Amino acid sequence: MFPTPFHWLETANAKAAAKGGRLACPTCGGKAGPIPGSSREALSCGACGTKASLNEWAAAAASGVLVGRADQPPAGTRILRETDPAGATIWSLPASGQTGGLLIFAIGWCSLIALISGSFLMAALEDASTGTRGDAPGWILIPFFGIFWAVGLTALVIALRTKYARHRIRLTPERITLRRELFGRVKERSLSVRGLRSIEQVEFYQRDYKPVFGIEIRGKDGKLRCGSGLTAEEKAWLVADLRQAVFGVPEPEVEIVRTRRAHSGLVSFSIPIPHSRNRVWPLAIVLTLTGIGCFIVGFTALTSLRQHPMTEAPLAIQMFDRIFQSMHEFFRVVWLLFSGGMGSIGLYLTQRLLRSSGHEFRFDGDAMNVHLRTYARGRVIDGKSFARSSVMDLRSSVSGNYNGLPMKRVEMIVGDKVETLATWIEGGEADDFLSEARQALGMS
Repeated sequence: MFPTPFHWLETANAKAAAKGGRLACPTCGGKAGPIPGSSREALSCGACGTKASLNEWAAAAASGVLVGRADQPPAGTRILRETDPAGATIWSLPASGQTGGLLIFAIGWCSLIALISGSFLMAALEDASTGTRGDAPGWILIPFFGIFWAVGLTALVIALRTKYARHRIRLTPERITLRRELFGRVKERSLSVRGLRSIEQVEFYQRDYKPVFGIEIRGKDGKLRCGSGLTAEEKAWLVADLRQAVFGVPEPEVEIVRTRRAHSGLVSFSIPIPHSRNRVWPLAIVLTLTGIGCFIVGFTALTSLRQHPMTEAPLAIQMFDRIFQSMHEFFRVVWLLFSGGMGSIGLYLTQRLLRSSGHEFRFDGDAMNVHLRTYARGRVIDGKSFARSSVMDLRSSVSGNYNGLPMKRVEMIVGDKVETLATWIEGGEADDFLSEARQALGMS
């Protein structure tokens, strides 16, 4: 966990979004009311009652993802919702019929590779028939062209699946099943309803540098994904409808129910808070070495390039020389500031990782209180305690991406305050932790 200076940057971004009126409720998408004076205070939604941090409100607005209601399907939706004779609820998602140009690219790519590889194949067969041998063995062409064929065929399969595949989600009290049908071929995968962690829109890929979202149903045993070809309104409604059907509480009341402390739950518990040290270490090392190396290069090489003023040259040349020297100094200062900042961030991360080495962060609780504790060699070396009755909610929100994986922050709403448990952990680990912690506290 790295509370500063990254916490300052996130807080500054959230406050800037608040001043610009760009905050959105993470549950219902409503506008923010009075902005709290401190980033440690929770911001409440006047429409649905959700309490969340400024960072989560800012992240919800920045994602551009719409928030739907289960009882308000979009006009003209292509999604068919029905109930089969066995009592299961079924959502039928039609094929999108669009590929965004990917199909044209895939056909063009495969055609070009077929033409080139075919020419080489004909030449190789002709050499084999005449007994001519080249400098390189003929088999080397197989892995070489295999790479290009793999790219083209993969793009072709994805394009055909996006354009023609039909999906069906079937929900029973025990299982939720995703069925995909493409050209008569059927593939099914299911998850246990009891082990479901979240149903939300996540970024599947990017098109023209813009994120394309789809629907992810994440459970303890895996995840189901579909719906990237739906409209934004259809995605928002389907997520809300699935949440209502699975969790049994209409949107947006599901978030309000989560904030109510139940009388059940475990009397005492101790749950490890996930960390991201293994993912942060490579970043810290790269930033440190790159920053220090670039700083040394900038300080030595760029300094040696300085020239003495041309006092005896004509006036026009002297003016040109001064302009050049000024640009050189400006570039040198920018170079040193940038590399120094990069190295400083790397050193900061390194020292934080070294200081936390051997430490374990845990979320503990007893009959009266919950505790955020830091352990070292089995002993408590730091911690905070809160009355169990004051814990209103445990929440997670996306804080960034790492190698294509969504990273999340985990926060606890204590009364009207926000306590950060973690700022940068893998999304699946965050969802699993929240599920276990909520069950321990008796929350829905």
